[in-house]
Amino acid sequence: HGNSKPCSGLEHPCPLEEVKNTGKPATVEHIHYNEYGTTTNVEVHGYPIFDKEGNVSRMITYSIDITERKKLDQLKDDFIGLVSHELRSPLTVITGAVNTVLTEGARLSPEETSQLLTDAALEADALSHLLSNLLELSRAQANRLLIHAEPVSVARIIQDTIEEIKRQSSAHQFTLDIPKKLPTVCADRLRLERILYNLIDNAVKYSPQGGEVRVLAKSEEERLVIAVSDQGIGISFSDQAKLFGPFQRLEESKLEGVRG
Repeated sequence: HGNSKPCSGLEHPCPLEEVKNTGKPATVEHIHYNEYGTTTNVEVHGYPIFDKEGNVSRMITYSIDITERKKLDQLKDDFIGLVSHELRSPLTVITGAVNTVLTEGARLSPEETSQLLTDAALEADALSHLLSNLLELSRAQANRLLIHAEPVSVARIIQDTIEEIKRQSSAHQFTLDIPKKLPTVCADRLRLERILYNLIDNAVKYSPQGGEVRVLAKSEEERLVIAVSDQGIGISFSDQAKLFGPFQRLEESKLEGVRG
């Protein structure tokens, strides 16, 4: 064991005692340390060998490196926690709005009823986008994500996406910086729309009410660059390294009440 640690303690449970006491095979998990302090998760299997009297005299063991499996388990837990949070917010609004109309409809004005149903419809749209993203993630992880590339107008996709988001957030200002002669690109329209929607929607979520969300598109040599900026709190330098990690939600302490 690394660091001269004995086979004992919570991090190094030894299967020997269990095998000796029960006479049956045992499996335990160890955390091993190398000289640099890096940890490795190991699954240790122990099998008894009996003497002539039927007592356990020796034990055969073998170990399996389960570090990657533990990481996947943690990712799964993070994913479930994130999805639970994301689903709860729109479902709470939808359920609350519909129940209010059903139980208090006779006392509500037409304007109040319309607003409640509008809120429910907008949250249903948000829920639909979330489920579409989860479906895309599932396809990508199963290597079943098919890309249908065709010539598309990036300017038109940006404008259509912003119009869709405007219906959900009229409190923000949207600024487009797109040249009149922006070339078409060969891309999957559906996936490009989804990426742009996620970026712009995220900018809206993390911007103050009435803040500006700016979308820029320009040609750079043989590439087309699209950028989305907002007036939110930004991302700290320490969190930027996590930006493209799976299931990351950064700066938790500063984002109370923010979905996404």
